[in-house]
Amino acid sequence: MSSPSTARVLGTLITAAALTLAWGEWKANVRLQAEIDALRSQATDASALRRENADLRRQAAALAAKRAETPPPAPGRRPVRSVPLDAHLRPIDGLPHGSLATPRDAFAAQLWGAKNGDIELEAGTLALDSAARALLQKVLDGLPAEWRATYDTPEKLMAFALAGSPHPVGGMQVLGEVRQGPDDVTLHTRWQHEDDDIVHDSDAQFHQDGGTWKWVVPLPLVQRAAAYLSRQAVQPPPRT
Repeated sequence: MSSPSTARVLGTLITAAALTLAWGEWKANVRLQAEIDALRSQATDASALRRENADLRRQAAALAAKRAETPPPAPGRRPVRSVPLDAHLRPIDGLPHGSLATPRDAFAAQLWGAKNGDIELEAGTLALDSAARALLQKVLDGLPAEWRATYDTPEKLMAFALAGSPHPVGGMQVLGEVRQGPDDVTLHTRWQHEDDDIVHDSDAQFHQDGGTWKWVVPLPLVQRAAAYLSRQAVQPPPRT
């Protein structure tokens, strides 16, 4: 038989072991609960982030849709040129632009309208052949409704592209003209961009219709404009 002292010692050891086991279980439970709480917090944060991201995506989509439907404004006046004009050239800003009675009048009005962002005037100085008109009409048909309402003809669309040039013509000179018939004239011209000192020589074709002379826009230029206009439809310029 065990002595009373031995029994007491065994009882103490058993109690200590039980307490140690209980303490370990309690600490494990505390750690587990902390991990559960952390996971719940992370899940809550992730859910909030998902909601915020969804809201941001909806806002971005709404903004993109609104911008796509907003027609770009006609460009305003360009900055003052930084390169002096050739001495023989007339500054575009000083050209008369109220008449299309002659090919020279039409040339002056076309350059003035493009440089100063006057879309209505510019469109009225342009003549398009069937291929150029078909190409611009195709671009026009693919634009948002408000674009089509603002630039509702191929001529206005082409005028917008010309007025949007980052290198406007700063000066011009007509060297001479050749008449092909009562309604067709070629002007021999010189001109210079505002931002460089190169003087260009080129021929410009003009056609008369009902007493009004217009510049026949070359097809390669229309093709470049069509590519430019397609980019504008995706990312319209800001309002000025």
